[in-house]
Amino acid sequence: MKRAIFVNLILLCLFGCETNKALVSEKHEKEIRIVDIQTGYQMREMQKGNIKYHFLLNKKLDTISIKTFDKKFIVNEGYKIGTKWKDISKELTDSSYELFGFGYYVELKSGWNLVFCVGNTCTDSFPDENAEVKYIEKRMRERVKDQSTLFKE
Repeated sequence: MKRAIFVNLILLCLFGCETNKALVSEKHEKEIRIVDIQTGYQMREMQKGNIKYHFLLNKKLDTISIKTFDKKFIVNEGYKIGTKWKDISKELTDSSYELFGFGYYVELKSGWNLVFCVGNTCTDSFPDENAEVKYIEKRMRERVKDQSTLFKE
């Protein structure tokens, strides 16, 4: 168990959230699967309109999350990729939370999360006023604030 945790930490350091190279391809019986390095879930892409989305699938092929790095995507609240921390309402930034190794999350009423990635591990330090939204994500289950688990049971 300790070895698996150590290997995951090494991989996280090498392929941190600051880059979009957080994908690993595996060849599987004439099919190539793309796996998210942080979660181990299968990742697929789709395009709706002019916007590209990535979605993660668990082993049962249930959708776990949908995210986009596309600057054309704008959430109902008016935020988009590149929005600065200082341009988000204080009420929202005050309720933000850190998910170690994944980033700082600002939850929106629409169900989307603005994700800030600071440093190599995405959680090196709290976002400053000029930090920008790196991606926008919607989880199919709520995240648990202030806990190391990713999903509510």
